[in-house]
Amino acid sequence: KWRIKKIRHTFSGSLGYPSILKLIPILRENMPDYISPAWLKRKNLENAHFVMAKAEADGVVDTHVLNGMLKVEASAGRLGKALSLYDNFSNYGSVSFV
Repeated sequence: KWRIKKIRHTFSGSLGYPSILKLIPILRENMPDYISPAWLKRKNLENAHFVMAKAEADGVVDTHVLNGMLKVEASAGRLGKALSLYDNFSNYGSVSFV
């Protein structure tokens, strides 16, 4: 029950979603030892690349998908990859940017 209170307090402390780094210590008790911030970043990247490949294969890449992928790359500290992705946005044809 104390964990739920801590989670609610963490979510109420910001207008958006709280950082995964703030949530990990609260939830860690039931998580295996191999789950670390680095592991979560790697897993997030794997999932994002899978979704991006599927969206490309299905021809449904749009601004939202590209911006999501850009955010994942930048959040993982892969700024070079994020900039490269941004530079190649025009390869997706019908996607327009303001």
